[in-house]
Amino acid sequence: MQNAGRAGSEVSATVLGHGFVHTQDRIGAVNGELSVESDPGSVTTVRVGIPVQPLQRATLTTAQT
Repeated sequence: MQNAGRAGSEVSATVLGHGFVHTQDRIGAVNGELSVESDPGSVTTVRVGIPVQPLQRATLTTAQT
């Protein structure tokens, strides 16, 4: 996600709010990563990476009588 570059700020100087901290916790719970890149007067970019495993095809078995 990126903004239009009008409201950038230094990420290191930003006090993280509860919503951001909770978002980090939830992303971390699924082994994901969250990063924020921003400079004053520039674009702010928020990146989220979540590892995804391919779905496994289920094998159906029938009970024999």
